[in-house]
Amino acid sequence: MKKVLALVLTFILLLSLTSCGGGEESKSNAIELTMDNYSKYLDITGGISCNEDSDNELYVGSLNRGYGIETPSGSTLYVYDTINYHASVEGLSQNFNYNDIKVTVKLTGSCKTFKLGAPSKSFYGSQSFENDIEIECDITGNGSFNKDEKLSDGAYTASEVLKSNFEIVSISGTVT
Repeated sequence: MKKVLALVLTFILLLSLTSCGGGEESKSNAIELTMDNYSKYLDITGGISCNEDSDNELYVGSLNRGYGIETPSGSTLYVYDTINYHASVEGLSQNFNYNDIKVTVKLTGSCKTFKLGAPSKSFYGSQSFENDIEIECDITGNGSFNKDEKLSDGAYTASEVLKSNFEIVSISGTVT
């Protein structure tokens, strides 16, 4: 009887070990990221701004060697010939592994433009831009994107007249 009981207990122990083995079971614990649930696991931000690190920064004032412009607020401002597209993804917890995370965002925007020597002493035109950006993340869920782009035809713009829109287009990958 003791041998039978020992065999039954050994069999039960083996069954319990195989049910907690991890192999295929851990895959079933993976959470598929979707547009509906990503905000529980990821912080996604982005936008468009004037590149203030650009070498071509101009201080524009009413007496700027004859190139003054009328600013939206009536004061002087800095203008830049380069804009920066930026986006970042951050994992919200170090308790997760982020697997094959890819995030696609769309950055769109527009700005009023100014050109030195333009006949008018105000913003004379506008420029629109659009970029689809794909960000791949590491196992901690972090990834980023930065891109500088010069405005066309020697134009300048200012932060005060730059408008942008940030939209998350798609998300793929899993969290465990």
